[in-house]
Amino acid sequence: MVAAVDRAGHMAFVAPTAEEAATRRGRRDIQVVLLTSAGWNDGGAAYVKTLIDSISGVRVVMVGSSRLLRRASELQSLGVQRLLTEPLSNLEMLVALDEVLAGPEGALEAPEVEGAVAPEPEDAEANREPRRGSSGEQPEPEPPREAWADPKAVRSQLHSLANDLRNGTTTLKDISPVAIELQGLVGDPETTLLNLVDKIEQDPKLAMAILKASNAAAYRGMPNVIDLEAAGRRLGTRRLGEIAQTEALRSAFTSGVTGWSRLLSRMWRTTVVTAQVTRDIAEKVGERNLGAVYTMALFHNLGEVLIIGMYQQLGYTAPRTGTADGALEREMNSQHTALGTLLLRSWGMPPSIAAVAFHHHDPSQLPSGTPVCRHAWMVGGAYQAVVEAGYDYKKGKTEGPAVASAAAALGISPDVFTQAAEAAIGRWTGNE
Repeated sequence: MVAAVDRAGHMAFVAPTAEEAATRRGRRDIQVVLLTSAGWNDGGAAYVKTLIDSISGVRVVMVGSSRLLRRASELQSLGVQRLLTEPLSNLEMLVALDEVLAGPEGALEAPEVEGAVAPEPEDAEANREPRRGSSGEQPEPEPPREAWADPKAVRSQLHSLANDLRNGTTTLKDISPVAIELQGLVGDPETTLLNLVDKIEQDPKLAMAILKASNAAAYRGMPNVIDLEAAGRRLGTRRLGEIAQTEALRSAFTSGVTGWSRLLSRMWRTTVVTAQVTRDIAEKVGERNLGAVYTMALFHNLGEVLIIGMYQQLGYTAPRTGTADGALEREMNSQHTALGTLLLRSWGMPPSIAAVAFHHHDPSQLPSGTPVCRHAWMVGGAYQAVVEAGYDYKKGKTEGPAVASAAAALGISPDVFTQAAEAAIGRWTGNE
């Protein structure tokens, strides 16, 4: 929690107990008090009352489980302005601290909003109308900028994006709703061929992609199939589900803004190959639900697509090389897990998929030995193996976890990841 405060750009001081906080040097200059629910019960409530009585403008924020929301009215009456629920990302902490400092005293976030994302103040820079000249005409538009963002503009946009995700008002451009609905079917071992066909038929473009796949070169010499049920029998239920979900998500990695298609295409290639490697690794280690693991890998980096969209809205041009670097790469690395998790939650995805999206760079943060922890190691290791094999799209190639660490966590050799990545890249190259 302290690290998240520091990364949000604020100076944090730690006091193990309320008594030590009350006697700490500089205690009269406190702007925000950040308490855990345990600290509140262990003398924190009395300490907060003393602060409110003696320091004007102090803000009180509490972090704990979602059960805190049930006590919202009680805590508000005792001086708490904001409730944050765990797990808490750096982005959510940044938004919460900025908003609680900008907002009025005594304003507790509405209980139905779970977490730390509040609306951007109305006078925020990102929401201001463009200044007009003396004649009332709009000024000349600024020329496109390279993807090295103004931190203030990016920060404001991140606030707005995170808030929209929390409210369910932001999604990925042109993504088929069937992609979201399919994840439940693909992840269910009891799903039948007819279940998948019924869902795929709801999207004509998706149905055409399935028929094309079932008549691909790999099936040369076999009669062409012209209906989805026949295509499903040829491909198999699991493969049909994977292809359908992949095709339904493809449009998220396209762009109508000049120059961005190259980067997004490389991101899409890496995403699909990573999903294939994850599935292959899962099969080798005896995982039963291969469809669910494939889905986790397919969706785990969607936060990066949101950041690309944000940069497009801010008017930045795409990197000429098709490789993310500079401020764009830094934002993708630091914020995509939080944004991706918010997106998946807004879609109603299972908690396991959101957990993998949030922790895939450091699966050791998940409970050891649990299925979701193993799945996160599979996804993280597969992604790293694919990047190391040459399918990268960012200047820095190391995000973790290391392939060796992922292999050790799963009890396999690192060569298994490397070979699976090479095989998947070979299949992709052949398909191209």
